[in-house]
Amino acid sequence: MYKPILTHPVGKSRGIVFIFHGLGGNPTQLNYTLNYLNNNQFSVCALALPEHKSSDSDKFNLTLEKITAYVKDISNVLTPLKNVPIFFVGVSFGASFARYFADKFERPLINIAPFIEPFKWSS
Repeated sequence: MYKPILTHPVGKSRGIVFIFHGLGGNPTQLNYTLNYLNNNQFSVCALALPEHKSSDSDKFNLTLEKITAYVKDISNVLTPLKNVPIFFVGVSFGASFARYFADKFERPLINIAPFIEPFKWSS
């Protein structure tokens, strides 16, 4: 079962980085990035996307209801952290979530190979 990965640096943290993985991935694939951020004094929370709780989950069985519930749950966690430096990182499909939360909470955003919404492509 993939649970959120929470890591903390030795000593004082410079802030919290929330990382969202890609559609075919999971939080454990981000270990190198988590270690790098910890070594640079950041706490990290790598979250499993909806329907990505285990290796046998149907990752492509996303519904609007599941995504909405996921966003609401994470928003409830972030709301009390108003005075904490928070950063959002998104990899591929996870970039959509990172962008949403960065916009909503007016925080910095870093996208790695962001998923581009097909309906915004020009012909």
